Amino acid sequence: MKSSGGNSFSAMRQSAALYAAAASSIYAASMARFSEGEKSGAFPKKDSREFNEIIGGFMGAVVLHAFSIELALKALCVKRGVAYPKTHDLAELFRSLLGDDRAAAAKGYDDKHPNSKGGLQGLLKSNAKAFEQWRYHYQYKPRTMACEELATAFDEIYALSK
Repeated sequence: MKSSGGNSFSAMRQSAALYAAAASSIYAASMARFSEGEKSGAFPKKDSREFNEIIGGFMGAVVLHAFSIELALKALCVKRGVAYPKTHDLAELFRSLLGDDRAAAAKGYDDKHPNSKGGLQGLLKSNAKAFEQWRYHYQYKPRTMACEELATAFDEIYALSK
């Protein structure tokens, strides 16, 4: 995509919103299946088809949330006329935002996650390569998942591009 121009901004912003909505839907469906299994005591056996569908849903949601954040960061840069690096690295992209935008996004995130270690910047740093790593989860073997936090990060960054 171009790194400047109104059409590029609109397309990037709309794509970011669509990926975020898909991520949230997939996460909600996976969480519902997970919770149902826990409550009923009939949690699917590891490596069963149902278990893999639930875990795959969680992992897919992380990939889509990371990509939606990437697009929202790039769209915000386009809107502000700021050059952004050609990367998937969320922390690097966040650093390319103007200081006021970084501060506003961080404050909004901290208001929703006051006990977060490292705040928004820490979340983006620890998930900097989430798009690349989680889409190859069979190689990456992730240990923790911050899907809800990534959704909040998206919301706060996306809101700045209105």
